[in-house]
Order: sequence, then structure tokens, then C-alpha cells
Amino acid sequence: MDKEDAIIRLLTEIRDNLCEETTWRKKVIEDSVRLQQLGVRRQLLGLAIGGLAIVAAVGILIWLLTH
Repeated sequence: MDKEDAIIRLLTEIRDNLCEETTWRKKVIEDSVRLQQLGVRRQLLGLAIGGLAIVAAVGILIWLLTH
């Protein structure tokens, strides 16, 4: 029975380690997705600000040339 108990303990430990690893991988994936979403939001904000700056500059140029 000792060998069977040892095998059961080892299999239980392997199962528990796999569960811990799965939990860790899910957390890493969630963090990665969150950071990617944050990066995309920042890029879009940068594009919007850049676009507004260009529109403002063109508007100012047109205003200066007409006055």
C-alpha cells in the first residue's frame, strides 16, 4: 500500500501544480490583454490629439493667409 499511496501523492501533487500553473497563466494572459488594450487606447488618443493639432494648424494658417 505504501507504493500506491506514494503514487497517489505524486499524482495529486502534479494535479495541484498543474492547477496552479493554469491559474498563473490565466492571470498573465489577463494582464497582457489589459496592457494591450491600454496601449491601443493611448495610441488612439495620440492620433486624435495629432489630428486636432493638424486641423488647428491648418485653420490658423488659413486664417493668417486670409487676413
